[in-house]
Amino acid sequence: MIGAMLAKIRKDMGLTKSEIAKLIGIDTGHLTHIEKGERKPSIKTLKLICKVCKIPYQPLLYTLDKDISKNAIKHNVIDHMSYTKILAFDDINNFSDFIDCPLDQPSASIAIKITDNSMEKTFDIGTYAYIELNSAPEYNDIVFVQYNGKFMLRRLTIHPSGAYILKADHPDFPDIKIKNYSNFYIIGKVIR
Repeated sequence: MIGAMLAKIRKDMGLTKSEIAKLIGIDTGHLTHIEKGERKPSIKTLKLICKVCKIPYQPLLYTLDKDISKNAIKHNVIDHMSYTKILAFDDINNFSDFIDCPLDQPSASIAIKITDNSMEKTFDIGTYAYIELNSAPEYNDIVFVQYNGKFMLRRLTIHPSGAYILKADHPDFPDIKIKNYSNFYIIGKVIR
């Protein structure tokens, strides 16, 4: 997945592979292999690419060991993965606590306490959902998203037209058809 993300970033920045390779001191062929997913960049190379593109490297570290499926590529999931944003807390007192990362979920990045019944078939109120940041979801995976300034957990489905639909497990919560992609970010997927 890191290769697909780096290719998207390079294109977003209007840079060629040759330009980036020259600026960071690697062979263009090596960068091509990275973008195709045939090789993984070293941390040093990743940091250099991010420096040239003037973006933070930390969000991309989460993608280093992740794969992306053909289905996720087909539906352009990468286009909705943020590589310049990080989570922020407006009030340090709203940060609840550190909790132990479950041993069976070693890729969990954050835990979100469930405070409503929108996903009640999967999560009870008061339990935690464990999120793997910057992980490309599959059809019907539960994702942690920001849409129109609101954070939520929802199942990601695809309408026959190709539009994304966010579905709650509880029938009292309406489906959300994503109409404005500029206000939609996939932060990560729920792994438990």
